[in-house]
This record gives sequence, C-alpha cells and structure tokens, in this order.
Amino acid sequence: MCTPVPPISSKANGKKCPACFSLYPPCSTEEAECTGDEDYCLDATIKSGVNEITVKGCTTKSFCAVVQEMIGTPFHTSETLNAQCKPANKAPSSRFPLLALLGLLAVKIVL
Repeated sequence: MCTPVPPISSKANGKKCPACFSLYPPCSTEEAECTGDEDYCLDATIKSGVNEITVKGCTTKSFCAVVQEMIGTPFHTSETLNAQCKPANKAPSSRFPLLALLGLLAVKIVL
C-alpha cells in the first residue's frame, strides 16, 4: 500500500501535542506546535529485545492509519510496535498578557 506524503508546511495550525524522542526510557516530554495538516498526536514505542525507542509528536491522520495497520506486524523476528493516535488539542489562546495588563491597570487606578 502506498500512502502519499502530504506537503510539508512549517505554518503552525494552532494544535499541540506532547513530543519526545528517546532511545532509552524514560522519554522527556515537551509540548510541540503542530504544523500544516498535522492534526493528530502520535505516541509510539518500538521494542526490540531489551531496547525500546519512544516517539511522540504531531502527525497526520493518514500517517496514523498507516501506523495502525503496522501494529502487530513484526518488522523483524523480535521487534514490536505499540502506537496510539489521538486528535490533537487546540492550543489554548494566550490571554495571560492581556489579563496581566488589565490587572496592572486596575492596580494603578486603585492606587
């Protein structure tokens, strides 16, 4: 099965996912801004003997479909893939600077 690769876009789309890459557990997670058509969060682990690779981050719905098809299919004799895809969360709008400014203004008026 051949899945077309979507065009790469560096424009943030307002969605965020936990993201990390680790050759050895634990995987230190940070938040990544999704770009372009990335509207899903991937959480995948590949185990091979005692080795474990963890990958988390933004991805597309079509890539998630390919990953889901691969679960349970051995890459080699001892490697297994465990993966989940979930819709990415919309990044909360940043109102903190506006609220902080309004708070300072209120303090100035009161004093």
